[in-house]
Amino acid sequence: MQTRILKTNNRPGPDRSLFISGWAGLPCLFPCLSKKTRFIVPLGPGRAAGVKSLVEQEWDIIIAWSLGAHLCLKNIRRIRAKRLVLIAPFLDFCRDSSRRKVLEMISGLGKNPEATVRWFWRMCGIKNAPEVIIEDLPGLESGLRFLCRSRIDPAEIVTDLPITLIHGLNDKIVPIRVPEKILEHLPHACYFSLPYGHLIPEEEIIRSIYE
Repeated sequence: MQTRILKTNNRPGPDRSLFISGWAGLPCLFPCLSKKTRFIVPLGPGRAAGVKSLVEQEWDIIIAWSLGAHLCLKNIRRIRAKRLVLIAPFLDFCRDSSRRKVLEMISGLGKNPEATVRWFWRMCGIKNAPEVIIEDLPGLESGLRFLCRSRIDPAEIVTDLPITLIHGLNDKIVPIRVPEKILEHLPHACYFSLPYGHLIPEEEIIRSIYE
């Protein structure tokens, strides 16, 4: 069903669609979208700068989850896409969530990185998670440290871009009050609150965007 939806002719193809994932948002969590879009995981030194360069390119649609959505808000004035979809966005992760948990995850990566990622996936609401295969441990740690220091001034997210916000009602990572606060500064955005956790199933993302 997922593949059928994305192959409809009036929807952007992979050369015109960008997916910016979040921390530990590996392609295996988005098996369809990772194949049907230009898919990136923005972790590691220099990759945030790479996101700046990517969003300045012309896209039919940019879809961004969690850390990726934060980076889009951080670079909102650079974005040239025809449409922007933000899933579980936030302005200041350690203010809205728990700095202590982030520091515990950094410590956990040094002791048992696979268990740390599995714990995070469980907190995201992921059931029957795939096997954790870590290929960029320094990138994971860099991503967590970035979360500790990155902040966005709400006054800086003014834009005329067509925006859709999607958030899980049961999100244990980014509280539901966070997108509601963001919407105060994006009054023309379309908003979907869905009965899921931090990670919205990709079939629901596709349905919210294209149907």
